[in-house]
Amino acid sequence: MLFSFMRLFLQPSPLRTESRTKGLTRRSQRGFTLLETLVVMSISGLLLGLSYVTLGKLAPQFALNDATRTSLMAINQARVRAITRGHNVTLAFGSNSFTISDPGDVVAATRNLPPNITASSVPLTFTPLGRLQAGSVSVSMSNGSSTRLMYVLPSGEILS
Repeated sequence: MLFSFMRLFLQPSPLRTESRTKGLTRRSQRGFTLLETLVVMSISGLLLGLSYVTLGKLAPQFALNDATRTSLMAINQARVRAITRGHNVTLAFGSNSFTISDPGDVVAATRNLPPNITASSVPLTFTPLGRLQAGSVSVSMSNGSSTRLMYVLPSGEILS
């Protein structure tokens, strides 16, 4: 009996509950105001513009990183090919491409580097033991403003 008596006093009045829910319902049905929408759109546009400018400046650096990774993979591919085939394999860099060839100038792979990237190196010839024939060789990648150097040691190990 005491609990039912307390329950009567602890429950909110029906009039206050209805007015509260009606007020919330009307507010939630209204949506966003024009001012709120314009503020969000202007902030979004500002952030989008700043990110475009920032990423635009980084694009040449991304291309240089891509060319460096591609060249590292080509050097490893030529070395592994020489070991698995049991004969010399040559990797020659052009100004913006590279070619892996077997004896007799049989082209095993050719790939272009990203645009605006230039490569320079003497041809790398790997022996069947995975070593370089000519000793240490340096390979440089450049995008005009930055340059990356890679060194291929006589053992075939690459330092970048």
